[in-house]
Amino acid sequence: MGKAIRVLLAEDSATSRVLLRSLIEMQSDMVVAGEAVNGQEAVQLVAKLKPDVVVMDVHMPRLNGVEATKAIMQDTPCPIIIASGRVNTQEHPLAFAAMQAGALKVMAKPAEAKRETITQVAQEFTDVLRTFAGVKVIRHYSSSRNVSVSKPPRADKVPSSPREALPVRGATLPAISSETAIVAIGTSTGGPPALAAIFEKLPAEFSLPLLVTQHITKGFTDGFATWLDGCTALTVRVAKEGDALRPATVLVAPDERHLEVTSALRVRLTEEPPYRGQRPSVNRMFQSLARYAGSRTLAVVMTGMGDDGAQGAAAVETAGGKVLVQQPSTAVVSSMPHEAHNACTDAQALTLEEIAAALLTASHRR
Repeated sequence: MGKAIRVLLAEDSATSRVLLRSLIEMQSDMVVAGEAVNGQEAVQLVAKLKPDVVVMDVHMPRLNGVEATKAIMQDTPCPIIIASGRVNTQEHPLAFAAMQAGALKVMAKPAEAKRETITQVAQEFTDVLRTFAGVKVIRHYSSSRNVSVSKPPRADKVPSSPREALPVRGATLPAISSETAIVAIGTSTGGPPALAAIFEKLPAEFSLPLLVTQHITKGFTDGFATWLDGCTALTVRVAKEGDALRPATVLVAPDERHLEVTSALRVRLTEEPPYRGQRPSVNRMFQSLARYAGSRTLAVVMTGMGDDGAQGAAAVETAGGKVLVQQPSTAVVSSMPHEAHNACTDAQALTLEEIAAALLTASHRR
């Protein structure tokens, strides 16, 4: 057996710590490396113990989960999972602010389970830890501006990383056709702060509609849309069946539904099978746009794990649309944009700032 995954628990509730520890101790490949009862202690223990992954509560004394995450990602960066105690929008602003500070994922904190379901609860919880324990994170440098819960500031500029940068195909910024009528963005791990960094640069008079498929834990989509709405002059909300696509409006795929469009370019929500476990799927969104919007589509694939979006991006390109990907060297997790870039012949790899500039160009040409 290989080296055990070392988990640090940062949780002020003794009851919750006992539960989380018990779930981890049920696994033969995991060990609890340490336990912090407040955010300040979490920062100190991460520096001392160098855990493989941290499970972080958002409400803690001394430093809350946002400030603790911010300090860790500046000084001793490591994968951080935010475990929210309540799946409701009251706690979501803190959780997404922590993601903006560098946390990789937000998930519901496991609850007490009956004897017959405890094994499943443990497996679901620890599978997340296994997935993110191996992620190489990027240092987030401090900013003179504080992380805000109600209106998060601009995401920190991401420094260069050991990831190989993809060559830029063509000009530094892409030639955007005046025919472009819809912007569709697919993203996963690291997506919320990346989307915020782009959308905060787009004005209220942005002339194009935007669709977003973001892989996120079930139950957090409403909170995510509300949080993102507070980051931008655009209107952001969860998509509903039959929605019209309107300028300066971002429609986010809901829980457990693929976000697609109809021939009349209205929202269609489907329960078709997931793609590699993902529903909503970026591929489904892009493929429907390739079919019904074709060359009028501007598809963007950003940070994320896996290859969702690659097939759909290729379909958009074949239909005459334009494909942009986040430069993998700037992504929290590089596989989604890298796979999409490889699947296309003319996709361009851009930084988040360059993607925002490209979207502004598309808007101005309408």
